[in-house]
Amino acid sequence: MRGHRRQGLWLAFALHRASGLLLALFLPVHFHVLAFALNDAAKLDAFLAWTDYTVVKLAEFGLVFLLAVHLLGGLRLVALEWLPWSGRQKTLAAGAVAGTASTFVLPERDMTALHRHDTDILILGSGGAGLFAALHAQKAAPGATVTLAVKGLVGKCGCTRMVQGGYNVALGIGDSVERHFMDTIRGGKWLPDQDMAWRLCEQAVVRVRELENEVGCFFDRNPDGTVHQKAFAGQTFDRTVHKGDLTGIEIINRLMEQVLSRPVERLQEHRAVGLVPARDGSGLSGVLFIDMRTGDFRFVRAGSVLMATGGGRRCTSTTPPRATRAWTGWPWPCARG
Repeated sequence: MRGHRRQGLWLAFALHRASGLLLALFLPVHFHVLAFALNDAAKLDAFLAWTDYTVVKLAEFGLVFLLAVHLLGGLRLVALEWLPWSGRQKTLAAGAVAGTASTFVLPERDMTALHRHDTDILILGSGGAGLFAALHAQKAAPGATVTLAVKGLVGKCGCTRMVQGGYNVALGIGDSVERHFMDTIRGGKWLPDQDMAWRLCEQAVVRVRELENEVGCFFDRNPDGTVHQKAFAGQTFDRTVHKGDLTGIEIINRLMEQVLSRPVERLQEHRAVGLVPARDGSGLSGVLFIDMRTGDFRFVRAGSVLMATGGGRRCTSTTPPRATRAWTGWPWPCARG
Protein backbone atom coordinates (compact mmCIF):
# COMPACT_ATOMS: atom_id res chain seq x y z
CA MET A 1 0.00 0.00 0.00
CA ARG A 2 2.79 2.38 0.85
CA GLY A 3 4.53 1.56 -2.43
CA HIS A 4 1.31 2.31 -4.28
CA ARG A 5 1.03 5.65 -2.46
CA ARG A 6 4.63 6.55 -3.30
CA GLN A 7 4.12 5.63 -6.96
CA GLY A 8 0.90 7.66 -7.17
CA LEU A 9 2.52 10.60 -5.41
CA TRP A 10 5.47 10.55 -7.79
CA LEU A 11 3.16 10.40 -10.83
CA ALA A 12 1.05 13.31 -9.59
CA PHE A 13 4.21 15.30 -8.81
CA ALA A 14 5.62 14.67 -12.31
CA LEU A 15 2.35 15.62 -14.03
CA HIS A 16 2.02 18.75 -11.91
CA ARG A 17 5.53 19.92 -12.67
CA ALA A 18 5.43 19.03 -16.39
CA SER A 19 2.10 20.78 -16.98
CA GLY A 20 3.30 23.81 -15.03
CA LEU A 21 6.45 24.00 -17.19
CA LEU A 22 4.43 23.78 -20.41
CA LEU A 23 2.09 26.51 -19.19
CA ALA A 24 5.06 28.72 -18.32
CA LEU A 25 6.33 28.33 -21.90
CA PHE A 26 2.97 28.64 -23.68
CA LEU A 27 1.30 31.54 -21.85
CA PRO A 28 3.96 34.23 -22.57
CA VAL A 29 3.82 33.36 -26.29
CA HIS A 30 0.02 33.52 -26.21
CA PHE A 31 -0.11 36.98 -24.62
CA HIS A 32 2.75 38.29 -26.77
CA VAL A 33 0.83 37.38 -29.93
CA LEU A 34 -2.31 39.00 -28.50
CA ALA A 35 -0.42 42.22 -27.67
CA PHE A 36 1.01 42.29 -31.20
CA ALA A 37 -2.51 41.96 -32.63
CA LEU A 38 -3.75 44.99 -30.68
CA ASN A 39 -1.43 47.42 -32.48
CA ASP A 40 -4.05 48.33 -35.06
CA ALA A 41 -7.44 47.29 -36.37
CA ALA A 42 -6.06 45.45 -39.43
CA LYS A 43 -3.81 43.22 -37.31
CA LEU A 44 -6.68 42.57 -34.91
CA ASP A 45 -8.95 41.40 -37.76
CA ALA A 46 -6.17 39.20 -39.14
CA PHE A 47 -5.55 37.74 -35.70
CA LEU A 48 -9.23 36.90 -35.20
CA ALA A 49 -9.37 35.27 -38.65
CA TRP A 50 -6.21 33.28 -37.84
CA THR A 51 -7.78 31.93 -34.65
CA ASP A 52 -10.48 30.19 -36.73
CA TYR A 53 -7.97 27.62 -38.00
CA THR A 54 -8.34 24.12 -36.58
CA VAL A 55 -4.75 23.95 -35.36
CA VAL A 56 -5.21 27.15 -33.34
CA LYS A 57 -8.41 25.83 -31.79
CA LEU A 58 -6.56 22.63 -30.88
CA ALA A 59 -3.83 24.72 -29.26
CA GLU A 60 -6.43 26.60 -27.24
CA PHE A 61 -8.02 23.31 -26.19
CA GLY A 62 -4.55 22.09 -25.23
CA LEU A 63 -4.08 25.16 -23.04
CA VAL A 64 -7.32 24.44 -21.18
CA PHE A 65 -6.32 20.78 -20.91
CA LEU A 66 -2.94 21.70 -19.43
CA LEU A 67 -4.64 23.94 -16.88
CA ALA A 68 -6.92 21.05 -15.90
CA VAL A 69 -4.00 18.61 -15.63
CA HIS A 70 -2.08 21.11 -13.52
CA LEU A 71 -5.10 21.49 -11.25
CA LEU A 72 -5.68 17.74 -11.05
CA GLY A 73 -2.04 17.05 -10.20
CA GLY A 74 -2.15 19.54 -7.36
CA LEU A 75 -5.46 18.18 -6.06
CA ARG A 76 -4.14 14.62 -6.19
CA LEU A 77 -1.07 15.63 -4.22
CA VAL A 78 -3.17 17.30 -1.54
CA ALA A 79 -6.39 15.31 -1.43
CA LEU A 80 -5.55 11.80 -2.62
CA GLU A 81 -2.08 11.17 -1.20
CA TRP A 82 -1.72 13.19 1.96
CA LEU A 83 -5.05 12.18 3.51
CA PRO A 84 -5.34 8.73 5.17
CA TRP A 85 -8.13 7.35 2.98
CA SER A 86 -8.85 3.70 2.22
CA GLY A 87 -8.55 2.29 -1.30
CA ARG A 88 -12.30 2.56 -2.00
CA GLN A 89 -12.50 6.10 -0.63
CA LYS A 90 -9.51 7.06 -2.75
CA THR A 91 -11.19 5.66 -5.89
CA LEU A 92 -14.38 7.62 -5.19
CA ALA A 93 -12.42 10.82 -4.48
CA ALA A 94 -10.43 10.43 -7.72
CA GLY A 95 -13.68 10.03 -9.66
CA ALA A 96 -15.13 13.16 -8.03
CA VAL A 97 -12.04 15.22 -8.84
CA ALA A 98 -12.00 13.99 -12.45
CA GLY A 99 -15.72 14.70 -12.84
CA THR A 100 -15.30 18.23 -11.50
CA ALA A 101 -12.36 18.93 -13.81
CA SER A 102 -14.24 17.53 -16.82
CA THR A 103 -16.80 20.32 -16.45
CA PHE A 104 -13.99 22.74 -17.29
CA VAL A 105 -12.37 20.71 -20.07
CA LEU A 106 -15.09 18.85 -21.96
CA PRO A 107 -17.62 21.55 -22.96
CA GLU A 108 -16.68 23.06 -26.30
CA ARG A 109 -16.58 26.82 -26.20
CA ASP A 110 -15.52 29.41 -28.72
CA MET A 111 -12.61 31.16 -27.02
CA THR A 112 -12.33 33.69 -29.86
CA ALA A 113 -15.86 35.10 -29.65
CA LEU A 114 -15.78 38.83 -30.35
CA HIS A 115 -18.84 40.90 -29.58
CA ARG A 116 -19.16 44.35 -31.12
CA HIS A 117 -20.78 47.41 -29.63
CA ASP A 118 -21.16 50.92 -31.09
CA THR A 119 -21.43 54.11 -29.08
CA ASP A 120 -20.90 57.84 -29.55
CA ILE A 121 -18.99 58.54 -26.32
CA LEU A 122 -17.07 55.86 -24.40
CA ILE A 123 -15.87 56.64 -20.88
CA LEU A 124 -13.31 54.36 -19.22
CA GLY A 125 -13.60 54.38 -15.42
CA SER A 126 -16.40 54.97 -12.93
CA GLY A 127 -14.75 56.96 -10.17
CA GLY A 128 -15.69 60.56 -9.51
CA ALA A 129 -14.24 61.73 -12.85
CA GLY A 130 -15.91 59.00 -14.89
CA LEU A 131 -19.36 59.45 -13.35
CA PHE A 132 -19.14 63.24 -13.62
CA ALA A 133 -18.06 62.89 -17.26
CA ALA A 134 -21.04 60.63 -18.02
CA LEU A 135 -23.46 63.17 -16.51
CA HIS A 136 -21.94 66.10 -18.39
CA ALA A 137 -21.76 64.18 -21.69
CA GLN A 138 -25.40 63.14 -21.45
CA LYS A 139 -26.41 66.69 -20.54
CA ALA A 140 -24.38 68.31 -23.34
CA ALA A 141 -25.53 65.84 -26.02
CA PRO A 142 -28.88 64.30 -25.01
CA GLY A 143 -29.22 62.51 -28.34
CA ALA A 144 -25.80 60.86 -28.18
CA THR A 145 -25.16 57.37 -26.83
CA VAL A 146 -22.96 57.50 -23.74
CA THR A 147 -21.33 54.27 -22.52
CA LEU A 148 -19.58 53.88 -19.19
CA ALA A 149 -17.12 50.96 -19.00
CA VAL A 150 -15.66 49.78 -15.70
CA LYS A 151 -13.65 46.73 -14.64
CA GLY A 152 -15.79 46.34 -11.51
CA LEU A 153 -19.23 47.61 -10.57
CA VAL A 154 -20.51 51.15 -10.99
CA GLY A 155 -20.39 52.90 -7.62
CA LYS A 156 -18.03 50.36 -6.11
CA CYS A 157 -14.85 51.10 -8.05
CA GLY A 158 -12.45 53.99 -8.20
CA CYS A 159 -10.30 55.79 -5.66
CA THR A 160 -12.91 58.52 -5.05
CA ARG A 161 -14.94 56.14 -2.90
CA MET A 162 -11.94 55.73 -0.57
CA VAL A 163 -11.66 59.46 0.19
CA GLN A 164 -12.02 60.07 3.92
CA GLY A 165 -10.57 63.51 4.60
CA GLY A 166 -12.55 65.66 2.20
CA TYR A 167 -12.36 67.98 -0.77
CA ASN A 168 -10.15 71.10 -0.70
CA VAL A 169 -11.92 74.19 -2.04
CA ALA A 170 -11.62 77.93 -1.40
CA LEU A 171 -15.05 78.93 -0.05
CA GLY A 172 -14.38 80.60 3.30
CA ILE A 173 -14.12 84.29 4.08
CA GLY A 174 -10.49 85.32 3.76
CA ASP A 175 -9.64 82.39 1.52
CA SER A 176 -9.08 82.63 -2.24
CA VAL A 177 -8.32 80.54 -5.31
CA GLU A 178 -4.87 82.19 -5.45
CA ARG A 179 -4.06 81.09 -1.91
CA HIS A 180 -5.29 77.57 -2.62
CA PHE A 181 -3.18 77.52 -5.78
CA MET A 182 -0.01 78.52 -3.94
CA ASP A 183 -0.60 75.87 -1.24
CA THR A 184 -0.96 73.29 -4.02
CA ILE A 185 2.25 74.35 -5.77
CA ARG A 186 4.26 74.49 -2.56
CA GLY A 187 2.88 71.13 -1.43
CA GLY A 188 4.07 69.64 -4.71
CA LYS A 189 7.56 71.15 -4.28
CA TRP A 190 6.94 73.25 -7.40
CA LEU A 191 6.67 70.14 -9.56
CA PRO A 192 2.97 70.34 -10.59
CA ASP A 193 1.96 71.72 -13.96
CA GLN A 194 0.88 75.23 -12.91
CA ASP A 195 -1.81 75.65 -15.57
CA MET A 196 -3.44 72.40 -14.50
CA ALA A 197 -3.06 73.25 -10.81
CA TRP A 198 -4.76 76.62 -11.36
CA ARG A 199 -7.64 75.00 -13.22
CA LEU A 200 -7.97 72.41 -10.44
CA CYS A 201 -8.25 75.09 -7.74
CA GLU A 202 -10.52 77.32 -9.81
CA GLN A 203 -12.91 74.55 -10.82
CA ALA A 204 -13.07 73.11 -7.30
CA VAL A 205 -15.49 75.90 -6.34
CA VAL A 206 -17.73 75.08 -9.32
CA ARG A 207 -17.66 71.33 -8.70
CA VAL A 208 -18.55 71.57 -5.00
CA ARG A 209 -21.50 73.85 -5.78
CA GLU A 210 -22.59 71.37 -8.44
CA LEU A 211 -22.23 68.42 -6.06
CA GLU A 212 -24.43 70.18 -3.51
CA ASN A 213 -27.05 71.83 -5.67
CA GLU A 214 -27.42 69.43 -8.61
CA VAL A 215 -26.05 66.04 -7.58
CA GLY A 216 -27.48 66.13 -4.05
CA CYS A 217 -24.45 65.67 -1.78
CA PHE A 218 -24.92 66.59 1.90
CA PHE A 219 -21.73 68.03 3.37
CA ASP A 220 -21.29 68.88 7.03
CA ARG A 221 -22.55 72.35 8.05
CA ASN A 222 -21.74 75.01 10.61
CA PRO A 223 -24.46 76.20 13.05
CA ASP A 224 -25.11 79.20 10.78
CA GLY A 225 -25.78 76.92 7.79
CA THR A 226 -22.54 77.49 5.90
CA VAL A 227 -20.45 74.56 4.71
CA HIS A 228 -18.09 73.33 7.42
CA GLN A 229 -14.44 73.29 6.38
CA LYS A 230 -11.66 71.76 8.45
CA ALA A 231 -7.89 71.99 8.49
CA PHE A 232 -5.97 69.46 6.48
CA ALA A 233 -2.37 68.67 5.62
CA GLY A 234 -0.52 71.13 3.41
CA GLN A 235 -3.18 73.86 3.63
CA THR A 236 -2.73 77.29 5.18
CA PHE A 237 -6.49 77.72 5.54
CA ASP A 238 -9.38 75.57 6.75
CA ARG A 239 -10.75 74.65 3.33
CA THR A 240 -11.54 70.93 3.41
CA VAL A 241 -15.23 70.24 2.73
CA HIS A 242 -16.31 66.88 4.15
CA LYS A 243 -19.11 64.54 5.19
CA GLY A 244 -17.75 63.22 8.46
CA ASP A 245 -15.00 60.83 7.43
CA LEU A 246 -17.10 59.27 4.63
CA THR A 247 -16.78 62.05 2.06
CA GLY A 248 -15.89 59.77 -0.83
CA ILE A 249 -18.80 57.42 -0.20
CA GLU A 250 -21.21 60.37 -0.11
CA ILE A 251 -19.93 61.77 -3.41
CA ILE A 252 -19.86 58.42 -5.25
CA ASN A 253 -23.29 57.32 -4.00
CA ARG A 254 -24.97 60.52 -5.13
CA LEU A 255 -23.19 60.50 -8.50
CA MET A 256 -24.12 56.84 -9.00
CA GLU A 257 -27.79 57.62 -8.32
CA GLN A 258 -27.74 60.37 -10.94
CA VAL A 259 -26.06 58.15 -13.54
CA LEU A 260 -28.48 55.26 -12.94
CA SER A 261 -31.43 57.60 -13.42
CA ARG A 262 -30.23 58.63 -16.90
CA PRO A 263 -29.97 56.70 -20.20
CA VAL A 264 -26.27 55.93 -19.78
CA GLU A 265 -25.16 52.51 -21.02
CA ARG A 266 -23.05 50.55 -18.54
CA LEU A 267 -20.48 47.85 -19.28
CA GLN A 268 -19.69 46.47 -15.84
CA GLU A 269 -16.95 43.96 -15.10
CA HIS A 270 -15.34 44.73 -18.46
CA ARG A 271 -11.57 45.07 -18.30
CA ALA A 272 -10.00 47.14 -21.08
CA VAL A 273 -6.97 45.43 -22.63
CA GLY A 274 -5.98 48.00 -25.24
CA LEU A 275 -6.83 51.00 -27.38
CA VAL A 276 -7.47 50.08 -31.01
CA PRO A 277 -6.30 52.80 -33.44
CA ALA A 278 -8.15 53.69 -36.62
CA ARG A 279 -7.03 52.01 -39.83
CA ASP A 280 -5.69 55.28 -41.25
CA GLY A 281 -3.92 56.19 -38.00
CA SER A 282 -5.93 59.39 -37.56
CA GLY A 283 -7.19 58.47 -34.09
CA LEU A 284 -8.88 55.68 -32.19
CA SER A 285 -11.52 53.38 -33.58
CA GLY A 286 -12.41 52.07 -30.13
CA VAL A 287 -11.34 49.95 -27.18
CA LEU A 288 -11.02 46.18 -26.79
CA PHE A 289 -12.40 44.69 -23.56
CA ILE A 290 -12.62 41.31 -21.89
CA ASP A 291 -15.97 40.54 -20.32
CA MET A 292 -14.79 39.06 -17.04
CA ARG A 293 -18.12 37.31 -16.47
CA THR A 294 -17.88 35.23 -19.65
CA GLY A 295 -14.28 35.57 -20.83
CA ASP A 296 -15.40 36.86 -24.24
CA PHE A 297 -13.80 39.77 -26.06
CA ARG A 298 -15.90 42.86 -26.73
CA PHE A 299 -14.84 45.56 -29.16
CA VAL A 300 -16.52 48.92 -28.50
CA ARG A 301 -16.32 51.28 -31.47
CA ALA A 302 -16.68 54.86 -30.28
CA GLY A 303 -16.71 58.32 -31.81
CA SER A 304 -14.88 59.67 -28.74
CA VAL A 305 -12.99 57.92 -25.95
CA LEU A 306 -12.53 59.62 -22.58
CA MET A 307 -9.94 58.22 -20.18
CA ALA A 308 -11.07 58.50 -16.56
CA THR A 309 -9.02 55.61 -15.20
CA GLY A 310 -7.64 57.54 -12.23
CA GLY A 311 -4.25 57.59 -10.59
CA GLY A 312 -2.05 54.82 -9.31
CA ARG A 313 -2.03 53.66 -5.71
CA ARG A 314 1.36 52.08 -6.26
CA CYS A 315 3.05 55.46 -6.55
CA THR A 316 3.34 55.46 -2.76
CA SER A 317 4.05 52.68 -0.29
CA THR A 318 1.08 53.51 1.97
CA THR A 319 -2.32 54.41 0.51
CA PRO A 320 -5.99 53.59 1.29
CA PRO A 321 -7.12 52.14 -2.09
CA ARG A 322 -6.62 48.43 -2.64
CA ALA A 323 -4.20 46.92 -5.14
CA THR A 324 -6.76 46.71 -7.98
CA ARG A 325 -6.23 50.46 -8.48
CA ALA A 326 -3.25 49.54 -10.59
CA TRP A 327 -2.85 52.59 -12.86
CA THR A 328 -3.39 50.38 -15.91
CA GLY A 329 -4.99 53.13 -18.00
CA TRP A 330 -2.00 55.47 -18.07
CA PRO A 331 0.38 53.53 -20.39
CA TRP A 332 -2.13 53.31 -23.28
CA PRO A 333 -2.33 56.99 -24.28
CA CYS A 334 1.38 57.39 -23.58
CA ALA A 335 2.16 54.53 -25.98
CA ARG A 336 -0.07 56.11 -28.64
CA GLY A 337 1.62 59.48 -28.27
